[in-house]
Amino acid sequence: MPIKTPRNSPASGSLPVWWRGFAIPTLLCVLAGNVAAPTACAEDNVVLRKPGSIGRVTVTGQIVEFSGKGLDLKPTGGGAFLHYPADEVIDIETDRLPSHERGLKLWQEEDVDGAVEQFELALRQEPRAWGRREILAELVRCAVRRSDYASAGARFLALYKSDPETRHLRVIPLIWINESISETALTSARGWLNGANDAARLIGASLLFQDREFDRSAQSTLRDLAKNGPDTLRPLAQWQLRREEALSGRVVPGELVYWEHSINSLPADLQGGPSYLLAEAASRRHDHELAAAYWTRLPVLCDYDYRLAARATFEAGRALAKIGQSHEAETLFRETVERFPGTSSAREAEDQIRARRTKEVPPADSPTPRRPSRAK
Repeated sequence: MPIKTPRNSPASGSLPVWWRGFAIPTLLCVLAGNVAAPTACAEDNVVLRKPGSIGRVTVTGQIVEFSGKGLDLKPTGGGAFLHYPADEVIDIETDRLPSHERGLKLWQEEDVDGAVEQFELALRQEPRAWGRREILAELVRCAVRRSDYASAGARFLALYKSDPETRHLRVIPLIWINESISETALTSARGWLNGANDAARLIGASLLFQDREFDRSAQSTLRDLAKNGPDTLRPLAQWQLRREEALSGRVVPGELVYWEHSINSLPADLQGGPSYLLAEAASRRHDHELAAAYWTRLPVLCDYDYRLAARATFEAGRALAKIGQSHEAETLFRETVERFPGTSSAREAEDQIRARRTKEVPPADSPTPRRPSRAK
């Protein structure tokens, strides 16, 4: 079972549950002069749940490693290391560096540049390999929010090199909507596309999917990965190949049913991008109800991608407006503005709100318009 991603971190909006800090142990570490290695003075709590069980158990010790393969724990009372499969780990509590804390706080305050500075400092200070991967994931999210796909890709590939079965696959920087890609990112993508690393090839192909010069090479790479890639990357490559169909509206209705089944077979934290494509395809076929249903899933499924979640929330509002659900549409427009300030989606949502006010509220010197009769 994947670790749940809390709201308000770069992943979704709040401080990560697995990074809860303990004020007293941190203070003791500072007094002991051991700021760079907070876990030297603090214990980690690991919450587990066995498959098929509804009960939970908490074990205490020092987390030695936490990767896609599982969690290795040095017990508090000594003895041999304990290993727990990743899908049994429900939650962890561990101390974190002050710089990591500051980075999370600055993210909450919408200071992405300041957050990046603190996360980079934390990356240099963090002695635990698994802790550095947590910070790299935060840096990937920050880079994606800034549309800096060159940095996002480089950060993710460093994370992937450290843990090819990474728990952070959801943050892989892939393109799911039509957007402009910087020349710096395209240059990096060309190098990744021709490399031997499958994750790099996938990122490169995604960035070059609509490039006039490299689009055929990108699509050929995706087809190869969709057929022969690692189990973890293969479904993402398959879904990337559906981008053209989805964004052009050339999907037949029966195919959308298959797409729904395909999405439901994915791990929940990988359903965000594919759900966006399905919603886009449904919208272009004028099935606005289905489109809204999938777009409204994204703020939960894809909360690690700030801009994609913002776009999905806004598009869900537009879809509902098209089927006459005006009140629900305005609620989503307001949510876009409040939850995703500074995005193009928030600006478009503000325009929609203003336009609706202008249309619904007549000028003070104008007579109130008659309510139109319902069409028979």
